[in-house]
Amino acid sequence: MLLRIWLALIFVVVGYVLTLFLNINSHTNMAYDARKNELRHIVSLAKNTIEPLLEKQNAGLITKEESIQAGIEILKRMTFLDSYGNNYIFMTTYEGTMLVIPFQPEKQGFNQWDMQDKNGKYLIREIVKLATSPEGTGFVDYYYLPPGRTIEQNKISYIVGIPEWNAYIGTGMYTEDLERYNKKSITTIILITILTLVIIVFSNITLVRPLYLCYRRLLSLFEDIRKNPNATPEVNLSDFNIKSEAGKLLSSFKSMLDEIHNSRYELKVSKERFDSVLAATNDGIWDWDLGTNTTNFSPRWQTMLGYQSDECSDIFSSWCELIHSEDAEAVLAHLQACLSGSAQSYSQTFRMVHKNGDCLWILARGHILRDKNGKSYRMVGAHTDITEQQNAAAALELQQNELTYLSRIAVMGELTATIAHEINQPLAAIGANAHAALRFLSFDEPDLDHVHEILSDIVLDNKRAAEVILRLRSMLIKGEVEASPFDLNSAVNSAIAIIHRLAQSNNIKLKTDFSSSLPIFLGDSIQIQQILVNLLLNAIDAIGSKGGEVRVRTYCRDDGKFVVSVADTGAGIAESDIEKIFEPFYSTKKKGMGMGLSICRTITEAHGGEILVERNFPHGVTFVIIFPTRSESSK
Repeated sequence: MLLRIWLALIFVVVGYVLTLFLNINSHTNMAYDARKNELRHIVSLAKNTIEPLLEKQNAGLITKEESIQAGIEILKRMTFLDSYGNNYIFMTTYEGTMLVIPFQPEKQGFNQWDMQDKNGKYLIREIVKLATSPEGTGFVDYYYLPPGRTIEQNKISYIVGIPEWNAYIGTGMYTEDLERYNKKSITTIILITILTLVIIVFSNITLVRPLYLCYRRLLSLFEDIRKNPNATPEVNLSDFNIKSEAGKLLSSFKSMLDEIHNSRYELKVSKERFDSVLAATNDGIWDWDLGTNTTNFSPRWQTMLGYQSDECSDIFSSWCELIHSEDAEAVLAHLQACLSGSAQSYSQTFRMVHKNGDCLWILARGHILRDKNGKSYRMVGAHTDITEQQNAAAALELQQNELTYLSRIAVMGELTATIAHEINQPLAAIGANAHAALRFLSFDEPDLDHVHEILSDIVLDNKRAAEVILRLRSMLIKGEVEASPFDLNSAVNSAIAIIHRLAQSNNIKLKTDFSSSLPIFLGDSIQIQQILVNLLLNAIDAIGSKGGEVRVRTYCRDDGKFVVSVADTGAGIAESDIEKIFEPFYSTKKKGMGMGLSICRTITEAHGGEILVERNFPHGVTFVIIFPTRSESSK
């Protein structure tokens, strides 16, 4: 490992040095190109300055000699400053005679055709060759003696040929400053490289070696963990300075091992607690991965349905196959709706088929996990066997139906006298009319028109008696509770018709206020009539024989709920009895059983509604029954 660290560090240093060299060369080349562009710009400016003279010469307005002389005067004045001081534009004929060289007047007018630099390069010849080329322009590198210096330096010049004058113009700059920058940068790189190597050696002695030893120690500890994953190896920190990097690393590793040990212990305790809770609740746990469509079932879940741990497939479809065929479509539809929505929880009751063929009632509850986009990816939950509770609820419902039926019989018992009177009236009328008809028929010439009227009356009275018996039969018939649409006002009227004779005999006025815009109601009309008969009998009993008034009202609230109210002017109910009157076997009557109002509340709640009682001022009470809308009651 130590060798790899050395090689890595050397590789980094070499890469760093190469990068510096490339950057320096790149910078030098950029500076060199910038200098060449500057020279090209200056010479182009000089060429543009003398261009009018060349145009006049070509047009024959001035002679060649006049044009050259004017150009010499212009170029002599075109001096500028650079990093070495004053610089100038020079002009030389193709034969080598220097015509313009402002700061070396001793060379002006003399032929320099054979002038060489320190490397033996013929300067004028090279420049003339470039100026007379097809391009007529270019750069020349050579060595030249700067003013006031004793050693020639490298110089670069830009040349433009002027064929009209048989000469060239140009200017140059020395590149010594660029070379100095290059040498200084290379020296800096060498120093940095040496310093880096020193740092590497020092870091190896003070840092890398302890880290290497720490690395070896960690490898040994990992090997111990691999051999015995459940054990926590001992970490000895005495060989390292606790403040060093190696000491901090080993100390952190020891802390991590301690945390893992504590986490294992907490996980063990948590698992034991979870297993105990599962054993206490007797629930089956399931975990559904929606990505792979696989499901993991707990042992209790499988034994609940009579299967061994190796008999249940983890494919989701195997769970679907265990759902009772009558419930499967609704269960899967509700499950899909929960997954497609935004809810986090799921709850549903349905039947599943035991291995032996029996049906179990299951309460399924789950928690839906969603990603940041709200898409569900996992669902975890539990199955609770509620078969015994469902059977008990069914038995309770059967008993409740029996009790409700007995209550209706008891109500009919209270109405015996009224019922007898209701039936006797049409029967007496039928008998009287029959005798009258016989008398008319005994005449020698019977009055058949009168006989026809009498027989019509008999039919009507028979119909009245039949309607009374039909109402009583519908109240007394024993059968299953069935919800169907019906007119609520008609059901209320039927209930009033049953007790109206009893009300008349007690000098009680029955007043109605029915809404004509009530929607069709969904429920069991016989049970609704039973509620109203109970409430009307209680109102008549509360008023007594002294006479009074009972008002029945129906209407629809703004939220769409149905409301039926029964208000009386009786003795009323004590404040202390208000909260108790709906309790089973509690009655304010001396001979009451205390089941009437309890059954009324049970029927009302079975229809999804509620029944309330309010004390009237100055006396009497009002019972208010509130039923849900048809769409709510259908649920």
